[in-house]
Amino acid sequence: SSLDMQAASRSIPLVLHKLYGEAGSTQLSPNRHGPLCFLMGHAAGAAYGLLAASRADCAKIIAGVIAVSPTVNTCHDGSFRRERWTVLSPAAWIKDFLGVVPFYGLSGVMPPSAKKQMRTFPIRLRIGIDQEVQLANFVHETFAQRRVLQNVKTPVLWFHGARDKRVPLERALSLMSEIPSALFTHVDEKRGHTRLMYAAEIPSYAAKFIHTCANLRHP
Repeated sequence: SSLDMQAASRSIPLVLHKLYGEAGSTQLSPNRHGPLCFLMGHAAGAAYGLLAASRADCAKIIAGVIAVSPTVNTCHDGSFRRERWTVLSPAAWIKDFLGVVPFYGLSGVMPPSAKKQMRTFPIRLRIGIDQEVQLANFVHETFAQRRVLQNVKTPVLWFHGARDKRVPLERALSLMSEIPSALFTHVDEKRGHTRLMYAAEIPSYAAKFIHTCANLRHP
């Protein structure tokens, strides 16, 4: 489950090793055949990608990270609940939906069924630990206290909404600015946390970013 922060952050290096590790080796390696590795995610998924890129063993095979509204900080003043009501505009959602289907396909933009989501909920959520508290504690320890973004050496493409109430731009900026590697940024003035993942600029800018990073790796 994407809500089980600790398990997800531990599993990403294992998945990368399975896909990109050299046969018979216990280390991740850039010396393998096949496509380059890019990590892309929204919200907590973006935070997982940045966290993986901060690890030396993972960073050497990650060509770039595409972070959409990365949850590196959270806001608990209730404004995010109000933001969710502002996105209930059928015309806006239809425009977003039609704009991204050609890139991701129907299966890429339709969420899984509620029944399937219930089966994947971690035990800690079933016993009543609030997911917002879990998320807030995880990102505060990871990004504010441990300052892991200072260890990210791979190029990062960062998208953020100026109207984001879940992770306000000014809060994210102070942490994302700690990334010492090349950082390409796009701020959407009209969208907030949720609608940003349907912005048409994301797939087009991401394609250019991947092309640029690929040329840097293999000029």
